[in-house]
Amino acid sequence: MIWKVEKNGKYLVCIAYQLCVNEIDDNSHLHLPGCWNLIWKLKVPPKIKKLVWHVCRGCFPTRARLSSKGVHCPTYCVLCESNYEGSIHILLECPNDIQVWRHVNLWDKIDRTLMQNYNMDVVVFTLLHQLSLSQSELFATFLWSLWKRRNL
Repeated sequence: MIWKVEKNGKYLVCIAYQLCVNEIDDNSHLHLPGCWNLIWKLKVPPKIKKLVWHVCRGCFPTRARLSSKGVHCPTYCVLCESNYEGSIHILLECPNDIQVWRHVNLWDKIDRTLMQNYNMDVVVFTLLHQLSLSQSELFATFLWSLWKRRNL
């Protein structure tokens, strides 16, 4: 028997798996535009990269998102109790967060980016593209820290 997928005719399970995933199963709905390598090349702990990935994929568990999925919970911000708790609010625009972003000298860039686009994934990718590598790592680390603080 010859495995026609490979030029050398050898069967490899990993190649068969890739064939199944990429060609047989339609997973085009899983592919979202964005410069995902900007996240993965950051020199930060994996938990921070994963959080940024969740934020950009739109699967970040904010109260607003949980409520839209049928979880009964209030939708206001835990920290300021005034706004709808979406990912942009709890990570970038909450008054408590703005103070942090100003302290690390990133608020002007964040504010400018938010004025241009109000989608969290676009904002994150734009900032990661515009910031230096060390600033991007600082930005990602503070996103994680703000999320952690909110949960405490």
